[in-house]
Amino acid sequence: MDELSRARRRVARALALWSAAGPLGACGAPAGVAPQADAAVGEATKRANAPAPPPARPSTPPPAPAEPAYDRTAPIPGDPPWVDGYNPEEATCPSGNWCAPRAAVEPLVVGQEAPVLGCPPRLAGTGFRNVPKPDAPVYHGISHEGAMMAAFNENRTRLYRKRKKTEDLCCYHWFEYCSGRPILGADGHPRLPTLATVDARAADEAARAAGLAFAADARAEWAAVWAFRRALAEIEPWDPPAALRAALRRAARDEVVHTRLCLGLAHRLGVRARLALRSVPAPPRALDAVGLALAVFDEGCVAETVAALVAAKAAAGAEDPVIRKTLARIARDEADHAAGAQATCAWLARTDARVRPALAARLRRWRRLARRPPASPPNDPAAVHLPHLGRLGPHERHAALGAVVSDLLPAVLGDLPRA
Repeated sequence: MDELSRARRRVARALALWSAAGPLGACGAPAGVAPQADAAVGEATKRANAPAPPPARPSTPPPAPAEPAYDRTAPIPGDPPWVDGYNPEEATCPSGNWCAPRAAVEPLVVGQEAPVLGCPPRLAGTGFRNVPKPDAPVYHGISHEGAMMAAFNENRTRLYRKRKKTEDLCCYHWFEYCSGRPILGADGHPRLPTLATVDARAADEAARAAGLAFAADARAEWAAVWAFRRALAEIEPWDPPAALRAALRRAARDEVVHTRLCLGLAHRLGVRARLALRSVPAPPRALDAVGLALAVFDEGCVAETVAALVAAKAAAGAEDPVIRKTLARIARDEADHAAGAQATCAWLARTDARVRPALAARLRRWRRLARRPPASPPNDPAAVHLPHLGRLGPHERHAALGAVVSDLLPAVLGDLPRA
């Protein structure tokens, strides 16, 4: 779908301009770009980064907390409670057992726990991006989905090593995380899942605050999983192009990964947290073409683009290489989600003449909101400003909103096709 490709290029340019504009730090389409779009986004970036400099911080960042010893019988922070390959939450999810040589296991490793019998304790489906030949026979029998998680099974490993007469085998029990949905509020929007902080042993107060902020982000990321699934159900009656369907499915899988990544960053900073994920489904809303376009515009074109810019700036300012790499991954995914939203609005604009003026009016509303002073809920853990730890405060987030609604989205709407 050409519109989706053009939207991706447009958002990628905005992302590159914004993240290169300053050393700040953060962790929930139409036809071609107008000739002046890049210059406009660049000018907005300069204006957006003009606010007062961030608070001073010590010249030497706090040391990263030591990784705790791996206890195979205890829950892994951020994951369901593994007990040697058994997980009660997997009952309704795809699952299985898999054994392979260590060389095949290595690309799938997540976490930094000490090996057990020479084998990494945890694997994840996201690691298949590191596998040159994922269809090789050695990877038959284990899910390739990004939501797949695997735990080392010591008893099975000992048994198979003895049976196969080799010490080069590692066995795992895996399942695709599929349980849990957010409870809906009276307004029809998904509620955030409950966050239960297990432990907070950060090296200092700054690390603890950043860890709690990443844990709070995980709640929003998990709610976004179900927002994308709802969006797919809402768009289906309009018979969307296959590329848009695929983009929404991929986005939902991305948000599962983002949830785990944010919990992993919290753990890295000394905050061990878990989410209470079980809840009820979010039913699709009854929307006409205009209502659907407005929802996609608010939730995708605006919110996802802001999230991408904030995560990109966070990655640019973070000093920890793991935080930097994780946030860069999240920024790329959110940018792709924003591009999908732009492509969806373009497709809807072709189907109904009312869509284009409705989106123009909604953009004017967003621009008025962007001119107001930034605000954040009291005691919001996600609002801390710690650039060296990958966190942006409300002023920088508000600046990103200003850049999006002042420059990028006007160019998007200017290119919308007319029905």
